[in-house]
Amino acid sequence: MSFWKRAVVGIAKVIGAFLAIIAMILIFSSFSYRGESELVEFVALSSPDNSHLLTVNVGVPSTPYGSHTVEIVVSQKLNKASQFDEKFRLSNDGANLNATNIEPKWLDPKNASICLRGQEQAEKLVKVQTSDRKITIEENDC
Repeated sequence: MSFWKRAVVGIAKVIGAFLAIIAMILIFSSFSYRGESELVEFVALSSPDNSHLLTVNVGVPSTPYGSHTVEIVVSQKLNKASQFDEKFRLSNDGANLNATNIEPKWLDPKNASICLRGQEQAEKLVKVQTSDRKITIEENDC
């Protein structure tokens, strides 16, 4: 083989290796950790007696098919300092959340429930008791 043919083959190998490295960097960077996103309000409901506000905030998954952060915040309307909250994870196979995934409702002026439904998990029933300032979760059909 002549000198020029060997030189061209050598340069082609170097360029190929360089392009392979760039492709790998691009592929791995698309799966890199993006950190927790900011939570945005999904829905807010007033209690039947209008004394409490139940707010559900959601965050975007930090990875393409990761779980969503769901924050439930309960506050007295006249005393915002008395609020309490809890965060949960909702696995929905990377799809956006909608009203079928998160269903909050007030059962009476002091008790609420939130049904969390994800494609990759059993339904979870979140119970809120404003009198005890308690938020509990059960693996349950909603």
